[in-house]
Amino acid sequence: MHFKKYLSLTLVFTAIIVGGTIPITTSTVCASSWKKGTPKVLHGTWTDAYKYPKGAMYDQLDITNKHMYESDDAWYNLSYKKIGHHTYKLRGYNENLKKRVTIHGSVHFINKHHICTTVLWGKVDLYK
Repeated sequence: MHFKKYLSLTLVFTAIIVGGTIPITTSTVCASSWKKGTPKVLHGTWTDAYKYPKGAMYDQLDITNKHMYESDDAWYNLSYKKIGHHTYKLRGYNENLKKRVTIHGSVHFINKHHICTTVLWGKVDLYK
């Protein structure tokens, strides 16, 4: 009986000593790193045409895995960073500026039919 008690205490102390001297390393994942492409939830054609009468000009945003097209602008080789719950920051090569830049503002995915973009001049609601 004493032998089992002695053995179990020895094992416990050995585990404590070995566990205390071996450094424990953990791998950390950086959720805010830039990832290639765009989130799948943003893919598609988004528009605010519901606001305008038939035949009027309206904003349209086409997002694919590597490209984003607006009515007067195009972005290539996109990458994104998640900055909140369903909220993303995008960057890529801008055709008009001829350089790689981060898009000012963010894109917030609300549901499969509605996104909200926050840009310098305010919020813009776009729908599929």
